[in-house]
Amino acid sequence: MRWAMLVLGLALLLVSNCKIGRNKQDISLCNTVGTFVDYSHIDGCTYLIELENGDKLLPATILDTSFLPEDGMRVLFGYRELKDAATLCMAEDLVVEVTCIKRIAP
Repeated sequence: MRWAMLVLGLALLLVSNCKIGRNKQDISLCNTVGTFVDYSHIDGCTYLIELENGDKLLPATILDTSFLPEDGMRVLFGYRELKDAATLCMAEDLVVEVTCIKRIAP
């Protein structure tokens, strides 16, 4: 009986650690391809990131403060949706926090 409880306890510990580790890792993965597009001609907008499927993401924050977007720049990035973010742009599909970003060479 003790062995069964010990094995069950270890299994639960491993499963919970895997889930925690996976969630932390997902945030930092740069696995989404997009292109910065200048939407400053629309009131309240700046750069949006257009995905290959046509969705437009408004980056409210980019954690890499040294990164400077340019119109037409292709990037590989990771993001987290900011569900309660308010925006004046209204051209975006989602408002996001960019958690990692890398420029893709043209």
